[in-house]
Amino acid sequence: MGYSASLLKNSTAVDGLSNWTSSGVWVANFGITQGHIFVLTGDAYMTQSVNLANLDFKPYSFKLTLTYRVDEAPLIQEPKIKARCRMTYYYSDGSMDEFIHPIGSITFPESLRPIGYPTWKKITIEPEREEDKTILSVGIYIEKEGTIGNLWVDNVDLRHLDNELLEREDKGKDFNSIITDDDGLHIYDGNAFEGAEKIITLGRHDKREEINLFGLKVKGPQSNHEVKLGQVDVYTEEEEKKIRYGLEIRGRNNVVMLDEYGIDPRFIKTFKNLIFNSSFERFDPVSKIPHFWTGGISTADSSFDNTRSMKLNPGETSEQTTTQGNYNPRANPAWWDNKSTRVSFFKKGGDVQVQVFSEYDYAPYPLRDEAGMMATYYNTGESNNWDVGRYTFSFEPLKSGRVWIRFSNIGTRAAYIDAVQMEPDFNGKYPSFYTNGPYSVSADEVPLSDTWLEYINIPYNQTISIQFNQRYTIPPTVTASLLRNILAGNVGSSFGSYNIVPNIDLIIEEENGFLFYTGAYITWGGSAPASIDNGYVSVQVVGRL
Repeated sequence: MGYSASLLKNSTAVDGLSNWTSSGVWVANFGITQGHIFVLTGDAYMTQSVNLANLDFKPYSFKLTLTYRVDEAPLIQEPKIKARCRMTYYYSDGSMDEFIHPIGSITFPESLRPIGYPTWKKITIEPEREEDKTILSVGIYIEKEGTIGNLWVDNVDLRHLDNELLEREDKGKDFNSIITDDDGLHIYDGNAFEGAEKIITLGRHDKREEINLFGLKVKGPQSNHEVKLGQVDVYTEEEEKKIRYGLEIRGRNNVVMLDEYGIDPRFIKTFKNLIFNSSFERFDPVSKIPHFWTGGISTADSSFDNTRSMKLNPGETSEQTTTQGNYNPRANPAWWDNKSTRVSFFKKGGDVQVQVFSEYDYAPYPLRDEAGMMATYYNTGESNNWDVGRYTFSFEPLKSGRVWIRFSNIGTRAAYIDAVQMEPDFNGKYPSFYTNGPYSVSADEVPLSDTWLEYINIPYNQTISIQFNQRYTIPPTVTASLLRNILAGNVGSSFGSYNIVPNIDLIIEEENGFLFYTGAYITWGGSAPASIDNGYVSVQVVGRL
């Protein structure tokens, strides 16, 4: 590990006592570094503080070294000097940590003193800071107690780990510690002994005999990306060892991008498409406007999915309706915890502008396009065919309430839109494969599967009230005609001529603001007789839920 230059000023006494606050300290003109030393006599101390406020980064680990010797009175039988070095971390929250290292406290009977005693000694202090705390300043305090002997001090040196310096100077290094052990070579992002993250492992990695990794393991910054190459052995208590081979890649938030089977699980669809009538197969038979949309027409002229698409002429707009029948086709992002949401669709023809609105304030959301650019709209440009690819963007639905999509043809020729999809943003860039949303007709579904046919024969009466078997949200088609049924063997004969016409009035119920068609009231107009022998009214109802 490398360290920065010394942070203390006048660390070798070459400038006398400048930059030090002291008492009982003088400078002698000899030493082992630059010819000067600090001498502490009697009760003495020297102190200096290093303020980190002027640094554009905050170091998190320091190392203090100093060289000393004790010069004791020769006539003392058991000389002893009491001295210590104290290093203090002052944190931004007002707390502090003190680290004390003894100096001297050496007792040698004169007869046992080694040759050359006293000798120079060196001490090193590398205290750990409290986790998640920021050091604002570091204090150095050297003190001696008592009148016995002198304490000589030289080369008081304080440095910090140089990984912060390397990051500040942007030298392009992402790691600072390289350690080898029985499991191979490990490279750390910072000081390994300070809990830095291991970003590269080359060799075998054992973790409580649960996982063995043979080969190469590489992590990106903050574990945002991870690549494993080689053999992975998985152990469980209940099962024997399982062996997997291959490549594993993890991306943002440790999400598996490619597993050992070559599958990207992010594209395994886990949430349905939320766009009603997303392929525009359902539409009003008269206006051709797609169900659950406000404009455009459903056309079979061109399509990407199934048989139809929504056609918008220049200047036309279509958006999701507020309600239709008893349905609200607009999605609520609270269903997926208001997480990032992705919209995708296919388009052919003219330039289309897409916006997403919130019912909270009816304002458009900022949309992020494929290039990462943000705007409150998404323009497709023109395209001559469907093969240009899927258009997609994402947005953050941070406001409460439902959302809806609006398509506007801002070009000069007709545009065709198909396969619209809204879903949680699985991987931050691509939509999942397209599936039909609610009340959409897929290629393998029976068309108009929500259409019901009812029929009933009722004994003739001038006025008849019937109740449908279903509660229809769209006005049903009701027909009525005369029918003779003699309830016996019959080869058929002239029924007679009745100049009467059925008048049909639909019975409508309102519930919570929604309309339901629940029955019909039939009145025979013209010269309707009071009764008809063996006469029945035959009623047919064709309705859609």
